[in-house]
Amino acid sequence: MTMEPPAAGRRVRQTAPEYAGTEVHHSLYLPPDWKADWKTSNQHWPMIVEYTGNYAPTSVRRRGGQRRPGFGLCGGQGYLWVVMPYVARDHRHNERTWWGDEEATVQYCKTNLPGSAMPTAATAGP
Repeated sequence: MTMEPPAAGRRVRQTAPEYAGTEVHHSLYLPPDWKADWKTSNQHWPMIVEYTGNYAPTSVRRRGGQRRPGFGLCGGQGYLWVVMPYVARDHRHNERTWWGDEEATVQYCKTNLPGSAMPTAATAGP
């Protein structure tokens, strides 16, 4: 995962404006055929939205370190893939175990999913 702007074939870390200055973030993956002018070219992709689930010790995680069921489902092709956070009770980081602040987590998704899933030409890289 990179901190670069969203672009085709890239998985990026994004921090919502209301959580600027914190470690709360979500990730976005755009498929290789995604184009910054998707609206004007009338392109559409299905979207997989997932939550990370609870932390598991290295001994029970799959080889490679991180669980990525959404990417596994799409194989990196033909889908937008968004991983939303469980917002911690202190609103300063993503919760790794259990559910964090449930209301803040739900609000984060309602507020940010529409904008994060479809970056505009102004916010996306080449």
